[in-house]
Amino acid sequence: MASNARNSKLSGGRAEQYVFNWKLFTGWDYTIGNPDTATNVVMANVNKFREVIAEYNVNMKKKFDCLQLSLRIFANILVFILQAGSVWAILEVSQITTKTTFIERVRIFSSLLH
Repeated sequence: MASNARNSKLSGGRAEQYVFNWKLFTGWDYTIGNPDTATNVVMANVNKFREVIAEYNVNMKKKFDCLQLSLRIFANILVFILQAGSVWAILEVSQITTKTTFIERVRIFSSLLH
């Protein structure tokens, strides 16, 4: 009867969302009487969860390799554009000179005449 209940919880429909919780919280009944069994069950659960986490990380890494590559290329292009803009701005500012305009020359000339 317990096996049927467990199987019905693990199969079909919305119940599949709760497989993780079902597996985690239904393992306690074997650990009540025997400490050795409790240790084995705990370590088995730890190993299962480590494997699931490692598998998830591998899947996520495969999924985002293309996205990560495209974002890195975009970032490198953006940095290159910013550096080129900085060089251009420095060159433009360094070419500004203090030439006197026609009006300033006339003012200086008129002050010399008076």
